[in-house]
Amino acid sequence: MLTIHETTVNDTGEITVMCDGVDSHAYLRIEEAPVTFERRLEPIAAKEGDTVHLRVQLSRPGNHVIWTRNGSPVLPMEHLSMEIDGREVCLNIRQLIFEDRGIYACETNHDHTRARLSVEPLLILLVKPLAPLEICEHGTACFHLKLSHADVAGHWLKNGRLLEPSNTCLIAMSETTHSLALSDIRQSDSGSIMFTTEMLQTSAYLTVLEPPVHILRPLQNLEVPEKSRVLLECEVSKELVDVDWFKGDEKLHHGEKFRLLIQGQRHCVLLPRCEYTDAGTYKCRVGEFETSAQLIVRARDVSIVRGLEPVDIAEGESVTFSCEISDDDVKVTWFQNDKRVKTREGVRIRHQGTLHTLTFYSVTAEDAGEITFVAENATFSTWLTVREPPAHFTKQLRDKMALEGRRAVFECRVSRANAAVQWFCDETEIHTGDRFEVRSIDVIHTLVIHPVTIEDEGSYTCETDGDCTEARLLVEPAD
Repeated sequence: MLTIHETTVNDTGEITVMCDGVDSHAYLRIEEAPVTFERRLEPIAAKEGDTVHLRVQLSRPGNHVIWTRNGSPVLPMEHLSMEIDGREVCLNIRQLIFEDRGIYACETNHDHTRARLSVEPLLILLVKPLAPLEICEHGTACFHLKLSHADVAGHWLKNGRLLEPSNTCLIAMSETTHSLALSDIRQSDSGSIMFTTEMLQTSAYLTVLEPPVHILRPLQNLEVPEKSRVLLECEVSKELVDVDWFKGDEKLHHGEKFRLLIQGQRHCVLLPRCEYTDAGTYKCRVGEFETSAQLIVRARDVSIVRGLEPVDIAEGESVTFSCEISDDDVKVTWFQNDKRVKTREGVRIRHQGTLHTLTFYSVTAEDAGEITFVAENATFSTWLTVREPPAHFTKQLRDKMALEGRRAVFECRVSRANAAVQWFCDETEIHTGDRFEVRSIDVIHTLVIHPVTIEDEGSYTCETDGDCTEARLLVEPAD
């Protein structure tokens, strides 16, 4: 006989007995005894923050239990732990929170027990509520509140929509303080900001202001030549804003002299042709911001593009001197033999763009000399040569008849006073001598023969450059 005391499931198996070469077999099956609860769960009422122990006692030792809350399995967590000590089984809940409330159950394969855990919430007070906030666009809005208890779970909402942490939304909690930081906010972010827990809520209004207009690109100092086009410009942070321009302390207004221009965020003052008097400090003011720059106006580096040409003309003709310079609207001066030339009868000064002309009509020998053109720092000179025109006779010689022993006079006139003349008798040149006298008074030229002889009879000629006049002398013998 084989006797097994206090059998367990592990004793299940085949039993064999052997005697004198004869064996016998039998199968032993041990059924597991039902595990029941000798001590069941009891309802518990506790406060938030307490520690509770849900205890049961099994009919025999083992770990054949499952814990559930409201029908869902309970898994070990930071504040949840399970202990088994022989037949004692315990579920420990530390730092009880309101969400831990519910129906707790403990189950085996053959039995179960359940009880309610009631959690009385703490009375949480709002120590420091949210405060309204005004902030400029693109800034960071920070909200802070303080509760009476630490580590209280809550939610942040904006205009009723739940906020989640992101690159522009930072949510933080430090003991009793809760914080929300919204970065790079826009005007569309204006609205109600709310923090809520199961016990309380607080809200405040976020107002996102339009950022103050400021200067993105300031004015730059300029140095320009006189008469040039000047553009002073700056850029502000927003379109459609009013700016004020000043030269020194004098406010500028749009007109022919100063043209105030706007193109998007760019603001400009245009000087079509600047003068020396336009030099100074220019300022652009927008709101509380101001930018300034210095404008320096220097003399232009005027150059001669096409200079004067020397001229050689005959007296009485007309001549025009032309000179082209690099810039227009330049004050120029003409000089003739170091004397300033002005428009007068017979003289005309003109200009068209960069081309300047000086015209002399019917020049005389006195007009000859150096012609100088001066345009600011540029100078050019040339020479005017005036040739005298060929002299011609304006009064011809006339035939003469003289009595031997008396005096004969030939007279003629030339076109200009300084014309040189020569006298000839037939082909022999005549010079002043014993009986011949050559006279010149202004344009009148005279040949006097005294006394006249029979041999003086013949053809007399007076010659000048390119012209001549001829007459005969007849001598009548004396009685």
